[in-house]
Amino acid sequence: MAWSYVKMSMVGTAAACSNDDKIMAAVVVLTQTPRKCPWGGSVLGHKTYKRDRIAADWQLNQDYFVERPLYNEEHFRRRFRMRQELFLRIVDEVTAKNRFFKQRRNAARQLGFSALHKCTVALKMLAYGGPADELDDHLKMGESTVLKSLKEFVLTVIKK
Repeated sequence: MAWSYVKMSMVGTAAACSNDDKIMAAVVVLTQTPRKCPWGGSVLGHKTYKRDRIAADWQLNQDYFVERPLYNEEHFRRRFRMRQELFLRIVDEVTAKNRFFKQRRNAARQLGFSALHKCTVALKMLAYGGPADELDDHLKMGESTVLKSLKEFVLTVIKK
């Protein structure tokens, strides 16, 4: 509201010109009020980690999803508690329903996590539970991203 008052004063309406004190008060309020950005972004003082998302995604593919994977179908079934075909079908369906799972570039133009990666952490959290930062070791995904992936996955499955 104060901002619209300041904008009105800049165009020179008669009422605004006679109220210099109110204009100055509105300017002071606007400059002193902290504005929260609608997006997250980095936070001063928080430690950031150089996680190699691309290498982690490549390794996940090499372990399970290439023509000759490191681990066979039996390993996959034991670790994910489902067949690989079902897992890939779930990934495709969830990606089609929720754009969160599509791989995109971030503000720094770096590729984010793939749909396969996000669904992997969500399904591992559902299958095994445990702390969210436990998956950081081998999947290179931080706790907040794991929890966001899990939340989006569950909401997408419920909506379907």
